[in-house]
Amino acid sequence: MDGTKKLPDSLKQIVQELMIQNRKLKLQNQELQRKVKRFSLFSDINQNLNGKFEHQKFYETILEMALRISNNEVGGLFIINPFKHQLVLKAFEGEVEPAVLKWLEGMPEEIERIILKGEIRELVSEDPLLLKIQSFDPLIRSGLFFPLTFSREFIGLGFVMHRHQEFMVHPAQYEEDMRFLTILAQQAYTFVELNRLNFERKNQQLYLKTIEALTGAIDAKDMYTAGHSQRVAEISTTIAYELGLTQREIDIIHYGALLHDIGKIGIPESILNKKGRLTDEEFDIIKRHPVIGTNILRSIDFLEDALSIVRAHHERYDGKGYPDQLKGEDIPFMARIVCVADAWDAMTSDRSYRKALPLEVVIEELEKNAGTQFDPIIVRTLQRKSFAKLRII
Repeated sequence: MDGTKKLPDSLKQIVQELMIQNRKLKLQNQELQRKVKRFSLFSDINQNLNGKFEHQKFYETILEMALRISNNEVGGLFIINPFKHQLVLKAFEGEVEPAVLKWLEGMPEEIERIILKGEIRELVSEDPLLLKIQSFDPLIRSGLFFPLTFSREFIGLGFVMHRHQEFMVHPAQYEEDMRFLTILAQQAYTFVELNRLNFERKNQQLYLKTIEALTGAIDAKDMYTAGHSQRVAEISTTIAYELGLTQREIDIIHYGALLHDIGKIGIPESILNKKGRLTDEEFDIIKRHPVIGTNILRSIDFLEDALSIVRAHHERYDGKGYPDQLKGEDIPFMARIVCVADAWDAMTSDRSYRKALPLEVVIEELEKNAGTQFDPIIVRTLQRKSFAKLRII
């Protein structure tokens, strides 16, 4: 009898051990399935990044994946509008009261704090942020926010939420969800940034073609200054580099210098191509070209920063220039650079009324007129070695 009693106990112990092992296997299998799912989702993201998705399609894909890995039913993806300090909704899934989205779009202090920290924020019971959201939609029970950041630069904000029931997960799984959502955010930023750079490159190519067409029109109009605009642009950018300006400022100077004489399109060819010196009346007509040029370019948005160069490149440091008789520091700094470059090319080029001046004479003229016609700082910065660089242009 004792032997028969021990047998069931042994079997029971074996069964219990098997059940424990079975539960462990199930948990391991579930964890493996989660990892396979995450790997599959991550692979999908990379495929999308390599494909030619439009922004909208990608936003929707990021949101869909965020909802899948977090097992939530409501979600949205915002991109920041830095000019208005607002969030712009780019993708949304599920049901939520419109007041929630409207509140989030205004980027209130609670949301701004999440953005500044750059961390994923969980929404749990009695959380003041959750209570605030529940004041707009009482059915929201839990969720989380994940900033779209990369290298500490914020570009947007995503959120996922659960309605009707509280969303509970194992802490280890939660941490893994957090890490994966962070990867999603970084992937999203990478995609947006690459597309932005690509867009800017395409736009820059279009800009340059537009500018080349405009400068071609100037050269075709004035037979004696063919190539002048291009040379002034090269000289101006050389000076800008010597002065240590930023690439953005150098680009603006380049555009402005290329187009500084665009207003000559509105000047009669009989005056532009006249052999010999101009009369006072003819010179007064010539002096209109900075204003004409500014008016021509005013409606082209990407040239807005270069307008001051076009208008002020004939102003003198002593206030005796035109069209506005600006003086000293009142003349835009970039226009002062182009003024020097314009004079350099004018003196080193053949004109209808004279031959090009020798380099030594040009340098003496610039130094002699520093403080009257030209900004003395710009002329002083251009030491003899810098003048030598300009000589080869």
